[in-house]
Amino acid sequence: MEKTPERPSGEICHRCLQPIAPSARRCPNCGERLSPGNRVPIFLGILGLLALVFVAIVLITVSRNSDIGSATPNQTEQGAQRQPDSPPPLNQ
Repeated sequence: MEKTPERPSGEICHRCLQPIAPSARRCPNCGERLSPGNRVPIFLGILGLLALVFVAIVLITVSRNSDIGSATPNQTEQGAQRQPDSPPPLNQ
C-alpha cells in the first residue's frame, strides 16, 4: 500500500498541481494566476447593471416629460373659456 503525500494547508495550482501559499497571487512554480485575481467578469457585470439602471432612469424621465407636453389643458382653463362672465338672457 502506498502512502499518499500529505498536502500542506493552502491551495494547489490547477496547472502544475504544486502547493501554493494561501496568500499567493501566482503559482511560484509555473506563474499561473490564481482565480481571486481574475475579477473582470464581476466588474463587467456590475458595470452592465449600472448601465441598465441609467437607461431605465432616462426612459422614465423622457416618458414623463412627453406625457406632460401632450397633456390636455386643465378643466378650470377649459371651463373658463367656455362659460361667459354673465348668465345668458332668459328671453331671446
